[in-house]
Amino acid sequence: MKKYFALDVAQFIASIMIIFIHCGQIFNNEIMHFLIKTVIARIAVPLFLVSTAYFYRKKSKADKSYHRKYFIRQIKTYLFWSLFYLPYCIHFLIQKHIPLFLTPFALIIALFYTGVCYHLWYFPALFLGLYIAKYLFKISRKITFLIAMTLYTLGSCETYSKILDPNLFRIYTIYKSLFFTTRNGLFYVLPFIIIGFFLADLKPKSLLYKKRKFFLCSSFFLLFIETGFIFFRQGDDKNFLFSLIPLSFFLVMQLLNLKNNIKISRQLRKLGQFIFFIHPLFIEIFKLNLNLIGWQLFLLTALCCLISYIFIQGIKKLPNTSRIIAKSGHLKSKISNISSATNENIQ
Repeated sequence: MKKYFALDVAQFIASIMIIFIHCGQIFNNEIMHFLIKTVIARIAVPLFLVSTAYFYRKKSKADKSYHRKYFIRQIKTYLFWSLFYLPYCIHFLIQKHIPLFLTPFALIIALFYTGVCYHLWYFPALFLGLYIAKYLFKISRKITFLIAMTLYTLGSCETYSKILDPNLFRIYTIYKSLFFTTRNGLFYVLPFIIIGFFLADLKPKSLLYKKRKFFLCSSFFLLFIETGFIFFRQGDDKNFLFSLIPLSFFLVMQLLNLKNNIKISRQLRKLGQFIFFIHPLFIEIFKLNLNLIGWQLFLLTALCCLISYIFIQGIKKLPNTSRIIAKSGHLKSKISNISSATNENIQ
C-alpha cells in the first residue's frame, strides 16, 4: 500500500489550523490574526476536500463497490460523533430560546445540513458534494466545473457581502435568514470535489504536473492578493476564496509527489483525525467554565487533545485491556467506536 507521508503531515497541521479558526481572536494584532486565521488556516478544509475526492475517485475506479462501502463507513462515523455532540446541540438550542416543540425539527436540520456541532457541517456537505460530482462528472467535466464555479461564485456573496450590489445584497440577506450560510455541499464544496476527481484522472506526464511548483507558488501569490483585498472589505465570513481552488489543487498534487519517508506520519494522521473530531468538546468546556479565549484556549485545547489521544492509545496497548473490556460490553463498545471513528480518514 502506497503511503503519502507529506499529505499525512499536512493534514495534521490542517487539523491544528481548524482549532485556530474555532478559538476566536488568537492575536491582538489585527493583521497577524487575519494572516493566520484567514490566509493560512482557510487552506485546511479545501486540503481535506481535494484529498478526499482524489482518493475516493481512485478507489472507486479500482473497485465498483467502493462508493457504497465508503458512504456506509463515513455515515456511521458521522452518526457516532453527532450522537456524541447531541448534548451540546441541545444546550445550544436552549440558549437560542428555540421552542421545545421545534427542537426535533432543529435537530433534523442540524443532522442533515449544519451539523450537530459546528465542525460536523463538513460531513453533510461532503456527502452532497460527492453525490453531485459523481453524477455530473459522467456527463461532462467542463460543464461540471462550470456549474461548480457558478455555484461557488453565488456562494461567495457571504465573503464579498461588503461590496455587493444593494439588490443582490437583499437577496443574499433573505437566503441567509432561511439557510444560515452558503458554506454547504451545493455552493462551497463542489469545486474542490471536482478538482480532486480531475487530479485523480490526471496523467503524471501532463504539463500541470511538470509545472506544479510554479503554479503552486503563483496560487499562493493570488491568495495573498485576494485576502489583501478582503482585509479592507470584510464580509460575513471568509470561507469563499477563489484562489483556494487552484492552490488546493496544486498543493495536494505536490504533497502526493513528495517522497520523504517520515516514520511518524501515520501517527500524526491519526492524531490529526482525532483532533478534528474532539477539539470542540474541550473548546466549549473551557469557554463555558474557565472563560478562556485566544492563545490560552488554543494551547489548552491542543494539549488536552494530545493527552486524550495518548491516553486512548495507551489503554488499547495494555496487556490486560482486552480481558477487562470483555467483562464490560459498554466500555468495549465506547472505546471501539472512538477508535474506529478516529481511524477514519477525515477525508
